[in-house]
Amino acid sequence: MITVRIEGAEEAFAKLAKIKSNSTRKSILRKAGRQVVKSAKARIVAQRDLSGAPFAPAADGSGRKLLVGRPKKDGLRRLLKVIEASEDSVTVGWQNGLLSRIAYQQQYGHSEPTKNTRKKVVASNAPATRKQAKSLIDAGYKVRKNGKAYRTPSIKWITENMTMGRAGLILRILQPTQSTGITKIPPRSFLGITDEDLNAIGEILNQEIEAALKA
Repeated sequence: MITVRIEGAEEAFAKLAKIKSNSTRKSILRKAGRQVVKSAKARIVAQRDLSGAPFAPAADGSGRKLLVGRPKKDGLRRLLKVIEASEDSVTVGWQNGLLSRIAYQQQYGHSEPTKNTRKKVVASNAPATRKQAKSLIDAGYKVRKNGKAYRTPSIKWITENMTMGRAGLILRILQPTQSTGITKIPPRSFLGITDEDLNAIGEILNQEIEAALKA
């Protein structure tokens, strides 16, 4: 969960506490939450963090925009919204757990094991190659013939009795993807409160509170 505390609007919140109607306070805070959402989406479009600096570039060097596009057709930006509001707080975020996790990793940065990228072997009925045969033997592949104990087959037996597709499938099972290092996702803070946001939120709070108190 990403938690943002609004500081600097104490006067407005003190006024808010004077409003007796819970539903009115919720409505006012919901509008403040919408301002937070609006600003966060604008930062994603502009590709700039809370300090106004450009987002750290993509690790793959592609120069692509971050936090836009997939997953699920730009869901990270599009589905950011006010989740709920109480009489003294408002929650913005995503109802999708996957998007919430991705947002957290982008907001604060993240490190994870780098996976080997092994090319998928297309199913083929061509005979298994000698390279595949050697890899199978090195991976500990064994066969059982005529009800006898399992034994290591020869390269010749593998190339004569297995297809490339089957050999590739068995290799993927016997040799699971291994970690080759650490991939670091740098922080790209997009959800939060800037001085400009604080002024806008304070103005919203004061206008709505004054109107509610007069009513």
